[in-house]
Amino acid sequence: MTASVNTDLLPATREAFIERAEDLAGTGPVLRKCYDYWCSLRALAGDALPRRSMIDPSDITGLLPYFRLVDLYEGDVLMPRYRLIGTTGRDVMGIDATGKRFIDLYDAASYATGIARYRRIIERRLPFYFVGPVTLEGRDFISTERLMLPLGDAKGEVVGICGVTVPVGGSQAAPST
Repeated sequence: MTASVNTDLLPATREAFIERAEDLAGTGPVLRKCYDYWCSLRALAGDALPRRSMIDPSDITGLLPYFRLVDLYEGDVLMPRYRLIGTTGRDVMGIDATGKRFIDLYDAASYATGIARYRRIIERRLPFYFVGPVTLEGRDFISTERLMLPLGDAKGEVVGICGVTVPVGGSQAAPST
């Protein structure tokens, strides 16, 4: 990303790969704290993608309301499923999507867009920033900022995503951890 993220342009959708912390300029503290945590896990992994097992909830208590984990595959098929959705994500979505597959939640167009986005994250192996409306029926009046951070397996393949979802215009106090 070459320029700071300007959230004044909402609700228009914006998205970009994040290559360094400066790419998150203009975003709130929740996204930056989550990115810093992921970078610390990556450093512990010897610059490989962090594994889901490295995430310690006690290290990110201030992020937990915003936090999400996504498993990307069912067998060899790209079939994203929410493993965990924090309370803010639940409130934004209007449902608790924990355990639900994306294909069962989103309309065909939104699902196709989401799958294309995940394929790009898998290919590039980089954090991804997204800002735009919630794509669930009846929830498009809510805009969110999302940070999606790839998680790897023992072979270094992207198999999951962790990250945060923050409502735009909502309170984004600095997390305590």
